[in-house]
Amino acid sequence: MSQENAELIRFGYDALNRRDYEAWISTLHPDVELHELPTSPDATVFQGRDQVREWTRSVFEVGGGEGSRFDPESFEEIGRFVLVRVRAVLFARGSAVPVEGRLFHVIEVADGETRRIWGFLTEDDAREHIRLSEQDAHADS
Repeated sequence: MSQENAELIRFGYDALNRRDYEAWISTLHPDVELHELPTSPDATVFQGRDQVREWTRSVFEVGGGEGSRFDPESFEEIGRFVLVRVRAVLFARGSAVPVEGRLFHVIEVADGETRRIWGFLTEDDAREHIRLSEQDAHADS
């Protein structure tokens, strides 16, 4: 994986975890798309920095208590995507009991900015998304 992409993505997770939302937002393309987990009720696609900023606020300030974080464990470049294995630790407001789990983020980076982000509960689903997206890209060319 290019060193620049790895640094950009790692910087983004670090910024989110220290609650420096604007630093993270600054790494995103102005027309970024953030796709919620497809298994989420009413899964939404947030478009543009303002909508992603609102999503961030809702996740960390409303739904994630003190200590909530997303820790990237590995990065794998696959075509134009980066597959990130993430350890999520979330605390409900007022609770000292964490909910922990693995997530898989698929991140598309172009020209030094994050263009699109998808979340998946399984690595297989994330890899299938990448495979289908790569097929679509080859069919369009």
